Amino acid sequence: MPLAVNSYEPMILREAIIEDAASLVAAEQETAQTPGLLVSSPHELTLAAFEKTVAELDKSGRYIVAEKDREIVGRALLDPMPLEAISHVFRLTIVVHPGYLGKGTGAALMRDLLAWAEQTPRLGKIELLVRATTCA
Repeated sequence: MPLAVNSYEPMILREAIIEDAASLVAAEQETAQTPGLLVSSPHELTLAAFEKTVAELDKSGRYIVAEKDREIVGRALLDPMPLEAISHVFRLTIVVHPGYLGKGTGAALMRDLLAWAEQTPRLGKIELLVRATTCA
């Protein structure tokens, strides 16, 4: 069920679906063109990989999108580690697309993921990998 983010920015949060994959990969490729925003290069981001992730997290984790005027403007996911001994550890990813930074999108995505995590007994720890960058 879609959730309104706030009254100032008409935006909804919802679970990602396979049909979102093409839009997600296109936005991610655009985001990757801005130095410092993503580790991935645009050519490393593929439709098949996004479809696979959406399908897998529908069963094992959480993948949500922020949508404004029927356009995806951000995404976030909690992805469990693949080994049984650390399957209680979930990796956190949040990406807000250029033009939507500083508008509360990332905070809304984070609130949703944390609320889901609190209701998910098998989730024991959330990891975030952060890359240091320097501005020229």
